[in-house]
Amino acid sequence: MSGEGLTERQKKWFASVEANFEAQTGRPLAVWLSILKGCPETRPKAQAAWLKATHGIGQNHASHILNAARPDTTMGWDDAEGLRAALWAEPRSLAILEALERHAADVEGVIFGQRKGYTSFSRAVQFAAIRPLKGGKALLGLKLDPSASPRLA
Repeated sequence: MSGEGLTERQKKWFASVEANFEAQTGRPLAVWLSILKGCPETRPKAQAAWLKATHGIGQNHASHILNAARPDTTMGWDDAEGLRAALWAEPRSLAILEALERHAADVEGVIFGQRKGYTSFSRAVQFAAIRPLKGGKALLGLKLDPSASPRLA
């Protein structure tokens, strides 16, 4: 992962998962890959559930194992432009994203991160995400403290 579109905190977190993997799981990645070969499941989500249920592996470590077992040959995190073009192909949805990016660019320290299914907006942590909807619309999610308004409870 190149780290483009990630905050420093996010970069440190990903590096920490990888650096501490063996110590936290008790086995090196190569052993987990061998264990995964014995999994009766074939779909990634079911394999992650099997790792959790059978071996007590947490979600982040299960994802790390599955990513190593099945390197993505399609666009990945390192291809932010490709992910963006594929996700925001509808011109009206793209116009919404671009308008939001223009406004968010005024926020000091904002980082735009492109993911497969959404575009994130972060500073120290992610505070918003937007994804396109059919019909030239978009869904915007904001991280808000519920105490800001009783309507958020």
